[in-house]
Amino acid sequence: MYAIYVQEGTEVTDFTSPQLTVPGAESYIFESGMTDTAYAFVVRARDEAGNESAHVERAQATTAARLDGTPTAVR
Repeated sequence: MYAIYVQEGTEVTDFTSPQLTVPGAESYIFESGMTDTAYAFVVRARDEAGNESAHVERAQATTAARLDGTPTAVR
């Protein structure tokens, strides 16, 4: 199982509640209605007891300055 943390800005600092918890996902599509906004993502593995690993993967993305109807995706 993976816990996905998303935070506006350049790094994730709040690990109190993941935005999403998924079993064995290989990708995640993040959609935002905010233009020209930076987001940071951290994925952590989580066992059945709720224990989390250190960061599995980090990513950063910035939404487009103008929305053209296509969602911003981070994979």
